[in-house]
Parts: sequence; C-alpha cells; structure tokens
Amino acid sequence: MRTKLEETRISVASEVGTIKIIDSAIIPTNPVSPNHKNNILLGVIFGLGLGLGLIFLKEYWDNTVRSVDYIEKLGLTILGVIPEVGQEYIRKKKDVVPEKHSVNPRKVMDDSFNSFINLNRTSRILQRRMITREDPKSPVSEAYRMLRTNILYSSADEAVKTILISSPGPGEGKSTTVTNLAITFANLGKKTLIVDLDLRKPVVHRMFAINRDPGISHYLSGHENSIDSLIHKTEIENLYMITAGISPPNPSELLGSERMIRFVKKLKEKWDVILFDSPPISAVTDATTISQLVDSKVLVVKAGFTLKESFLRALSALNKVKTTLTGVVLNSVSKTNTYDSYYYYQQDYHYYGSSEND
Repeated sequence: MRTKLEETRISVASEVGTIKIIDSAIIPTNPVSPNHKNNILLGVIFGLGLGLGLIFLKEYWDNTVRSVDYIEKLGLTILGVIPEVGQEYIRKKKDVVPEKHSVNPRKVMDDSFNSFINLNRTSRILQRRMITREDPKSPVSEAYRMLRTNILYSSADEAVKTILISSPGPGEGKSTTVTNLAITFANLGKKTLIVDLDLRKPVVHRMFAINRDPGISHYLSGHENSIDSLIHKTEIENLYMITAGISPPNPSELLGSERMIRFVKKLKEKWDVILFDSPPISAVTDATTISQLVDSKVLVVKAGFTLKESFLRALSALNKVKTTLTGVVLNSVSKTNTYDSYYYYQQDYHYYGSSEND
C-alpha cells in the first residue's frame, strides 16, 4: 500500500499543466511613463474652455444695462457717465472726530429715541454721497460737471432752466444725481433750487439735514399759499431747496393739477436753474405727468443694476405722453459692472488725483 501511495504521488506530480506559453515577454526599449506636458496642456485648454463657457452663460443670462453702446443703439443721447462713488474718492479729513454715543441702544426703551438715532446715522450716510462738495477734484465730481455742461448745451433754441431727473426704478441714484448736479450749478454762481417731487419716499431733505415740513405738498394741497415760505437755505452758497412735505394720499393728482403748472411758472421767473427730483417712472406716473412742464428730461440708469425691461418700459411711458428725453446718465460705473467706460475714468482719476497739491 505504501508503494502504491508513493507511485500515485509521483504520477500526480508528473502531470503536465494546461498552461501554454504562446509568446515570450519582450523587454521594452522605451518605458511608458505619464506625459506631464501633454497633461498640463490639456488641463489648460479644458480649464479655459470651462471658464469661457461659464462667462458666456453669465453674460447670456445677465439682463441689466452695462454699456454705453446698448443705450446708444436705442437712439438715446449719453449725457454723462458717473463713476461709482466709493471711499477711495472721499478725502480723509483729519479734523473729523467720529461721533460716539454714550447711550447703549440695548438699554434704551424709548422707540422714538431709537428712531432719532437711526435717522441721524442715515443722514450722515446720505451726506457722504455729496461728492462734489466733499471732494471737488475727484473724477466723480468732474463727471458731474461734464453732465452739467452737456445739459446746458443740450438745447440750442432756449436756455435750460427746469430739469427733471428720474430713473426707471428705485435705488438707481437719481436723488444723488440731483444733489451733486445742483451743487455744480450753484458753484457756477447760478441761483439754484432743488424741488423734491418724490412725495412718496423723499430723500433729498435728509442729505442736507433739512426739516421735511413745510414742503410742496402743503402748497399743492392749498395749506400754503406763499412759495417763499417753502424755500429752505442750504449750507452751500446759491443753493436752496423745497422739500416734499407730508405724504399726501393723492400725489399724482396734486402733481398734475393746475396749481402745479402755476407753481413751475412762478419758479422760472425767479430762479436760474430748478432741478426736480421725481419718483421712478416705472413705479408711478408722477414723472411722466411732470415731464410736460420742464425744459430738460434726464433719465438715470445704474450700471449692472437697471434691468433692460425696466429701462424699456420707462422709455415707453415717456413716449406715450409724447415727451422727448434729453438724455441718459449711466450711473455708478465700475470695472465690475460695465464693459467699456471704466477704463477712461480710471485714467481721469490718476490725472485729477495728481493735481491735488498743485
């Protein structure tokens, strides 16, 4: 039995397997390794393609007004391009001491006092928008002076005395434009008057820290008969203001009344330049109503913010009342929200900034 077991083991061990060698392995002369140059090149190409694709999609879905070319293609006149008002354009005054409040807001229980604090803080923020007063040598101030010149020479038949400034929607800078433009007119020695016709949400009176009452709503409603009693003197020479007054329940009817027509005629007899700050055109009909009474109509559009549909609706509303728009102001232009205008104002910034000590 032992002999047979050994024979069986030898027989199993001597059996040939089923594996056959077809070709022998060849030692490579050029070892294959990753091609880093090709991989980097392909990565750059795909990366650029992906980035350009994302930019194209972003621009395709962006429906805001961003360039002067778009406005000019509509057959409109560009009266001015205003750079974005930022802290880099505001001079740092060493004699200005930050205001400190000893009262802790958390411990204040009187709501009216809290409202007063918030109102003062808002007024200081709004006053910083008067760049033509804070920094007259900045490119922003120069842009407003250019806007003033373009408006003055926009009419060859007669002098421009009454100017209506509006915007397609809220938050596009019309009140800031009115204020700075009025300051440039006052600096020319012209007797300038700002009339706040935004009877729903007036802002201009807070820029100059002027009481809202009495205002034009008191006059149009018959509670005041003297225009002189409505006029407020500002801190700027030659610049005066008529505030909006209380918010009436029917502002459109008051602004479209015969009393409003007589009001504008009386102002023309006494003042060199009158600037009207009106509500947004797309929101209410006040601006289109007043547009028939003034010499120049200016529409303020905020770059990268104003929707093209809103802009076109505003133009359509003016066309329905047969009002000829004097021109458009492209406001708040910066390198992040426009294509073609920011470069030139960057050049102006360095030019005017270098002459500060001259």
